[in-house]
Amino acid sequence: MVKLRVWIKHLLGDVGTVFYLSILLIGFFLLATVSDPQGVQKLAQEILDATADNFGWLYLLATSGFVIFTLSLAFSRFGRIRLGPDNEPPEFSDSSWLAMIFSGGMGVGLVFWGVAEPMMHLSSPPLGIGTPGTVEASLKEEEGAHPAVLEEAEIETGLESISDRHVVDAPYKENQ
Repeated sequence: MVKLRVWIKHLLGDVGTVFYLSILLIGFFLLATVSDPQGVQKLAQEILDATADNFGWLYLLATSGFVIFTLSLAFSRFGRIRLGPDNEPPEFSDSSWLAMIFSGGMGVGLVFWGVAEPMMHLSSPPLGIGTPGTVEASLKEEEGAHPAVLEEAEIETGLESISDRHVVDAPYKENQ
């Protein structure tokens, strides 16, 4: 047992308790999912429904708060605070930083959600538009040929989602 611990520590380094607890939880979840997929799916759907029904307002409030917080930081005196030593030049220019944030956000949005979200809306149409998996599910009935699934997906790239990302990214920005 001691040799196993030494080998794991050599292989992984000093990863700590959180890592091992995470591996344990992931293993438990995988075992439960493999042994009873329908049960796990039903439980996950119940948790999602309960969360959306009981805490959807909290998500909207937090997201709106992020927009207000981000804008107030950007336009207040705190928007000029330098992170790091006063005499050290920024590692990246503002345009490089903006390009990195934009590229990261667009990369995630386009590579993953660019396909996944419209397909999700096609298989389970938003607002009850059409029968799942049919052409009608991807078209708004009242407008004929307007892609409803893409219109729903555009919500993900609005001001709120950008502000959500900015609240996480802001502490790492080096202001000039």
